[in-house]
Amino acid sequence: MKIKQKLVSADKYNIKCPYKMNNVEYITIHNTANDASAMNEVSYMISNTNQVSFHYAVDDKEIVQGIPENRNAWANGDGANGTGNRKSISIEICYSKSGGDRFIQAEKKCAEFVASLLKKYGLGIDRVKKHQDWNGKYCPHRTLDMGWDRFLQMVQRNNTPSKVPATNNGEAIDQILHVGSKIELRGIYKISAVSARLNAIACVELADKPFADYNYIDATPCIEVDKNGNRTKDQICDINHYVKIPGTFTVLAIDKPTDACKVKIGNREVWIKCGPCTEV
Repeated sequence: MKIKQKLVSADKYNIKCPYKMNNVEYITIHNTANDASAMNEVSYMISNTNQVSFHYAVDDKEIVQGIPENRNAWANGDGANGTGNRKSISIEICYSKSGGDRFIQAEKKCAEFVASLLKKYGLGIDRVKKHQDWNGKYCPHRTLDMGWDRFLQMVQRNNTPSKVPATNNGEAIDQILHVGSKIELRGIYKISAVSARLNAIACVELADKPFADYNYIDATPCIEVDKNGNRTKDQICDINHYVKIPGTFTVLAIDKPTDACKVKIGNREVWIKCGPCTEV
């Protein structure tokens, strides 16, 4: 992702980021609680002499970096030796005071950025934290008001494994789905609706609301997991639970206007989005 840098000068490291951070273990989300742009947030942060700092600010148009990723920042409020301050990249989402479309777009951009950082550092979704986790402050306030799990789902949608071209005798497959293509669903999907009548589930990552019967996936082959992908004990699919959908499926039809494909999962033929599919 394109990032603008406006880094704090080295002569202020002793105030803003005095410690090296060799091992990034967490990504922490904040809301700015005002309506300044990302560039203005970072410019103010690096210009003053307060022991206040964060690594990135994100608005609806850009991502601006103020502290190097290999230095600590003070945003998490858990002390000089706190895990949040010493082992976490802190990201401020802008325009949270008034909210509205600018904030919504900034939050979406942040979710995409967080997904890229998780991939960069090899971290799971469980390593995405809110400021509140470190010192109890109700931050990121507007993101919390709108739903923290909702934000994590946004990150997850951006963190679906990339389509790595499969090979056939050394020749790459094009990753463009056709009738007859073989696909896998490699993500972790949150159940949005359950149909007892159909013994089936629907997930917004795989089909947009409102769900039709043909968007419901046979629950039988689904494996219930937690949000980190670890298998759970009860294996009872219910709303807000998470599932993996194992297996390789054959594309039966393509609908180009909606970028959807039909596959048979278990005993049901179902229409799902092409985006989450990985051709194999």
